[in-house]
Amino acid sequence: MFGFQGGESRETVARKRGYMTDARQRWSFITLYDMSTIKNEAQLQQMVKVRLGLSEADAWTDVRDWIKGKDFTSNPQPSASESIGRWDSEGGAADKP
Repeated sequence: MFGFQGGESRETVARKRGYMTDARQRWSFITLYDMSTIKNEAQLQQMVKVRLGLSEADAWTDVRDWIKGKDFTSNPQPSASESIGRWDSEGGAADKP
């Protein structure tokens, strides 16, 4: 989840580092080691549940609220407007007679 896979773009590494900072601000008990071992949302939820003494439902709510809008993939997919803009700027059909 927070881990680096090697060969990732600078943007991906910067995005994941930002997420790590955000997570540590939200849950001060999470260590850098913890982040290196958390592979998915369920593992993060379990850690939040145990360390904060939350119910399962409250931990899921907390984690899902935090995850909203974040992309943990190595190569995030561009939005449709970004793809069209890049296609146009690279000489797509819009530039052809």
